[in-house]
Amino acid sequence: MEVVLAAAIAVVGTLMGSVITYLLQVRTAEHGERRRNREQLRQERLTAFCAVVDALHSVRRAEHDRWRHEQESPEGAEAIEARERSIELRPAAWSALTRLHLLVDEPELVRSAQRAYRSVRAIHWAQDEDDLHDRDRASRAALDAFLSAAAVYMREAMTG
Repeated sequence: MEVVLAAAIAVVGTLMGSVITYLLQVRTAEHGERRRNREQLRQERLTAFCAVVDALHSVRRAEHDRWRHEQESPEGAEAIEARERSIELRPAAWSALTRLHLLVDEPELVRSAQRAYRSVRAIHWAQDEDDLHDRDRASRAALDAFLSAAAVYMREAMTG
């Protein structure tokens, strides 16, 4: 009888050990998957932030060129080309803003990026050289504000 009891205890212990091992492996796998998902989202957000900044800097340069060429010769070939270039770059900026909006759950950060876009777009409406410099400073400040907000968001996401 003792032998049967010892064997039964050994079988139950082995089964319990197997179940516990299985549960620990499932938990470890789920934890690893959550970490991978968080890291992937972090990378996608970082890429989205960089895409917004790159697109807005491109639009900013194009708006400067557009303004300069339109001041020299409003209907000249260079002015028309610069205008077309600034128009061509807008969809890339909107695409970057849309991706950011989809990936970020912080409305103020999205609004900051939108403010930067509007300030960059306003450059070519400058009335004169002084106004151009003011609009350029405002666009740089808006871009810097967005970058600062994005950096805070990323740091909080890493610690939270």
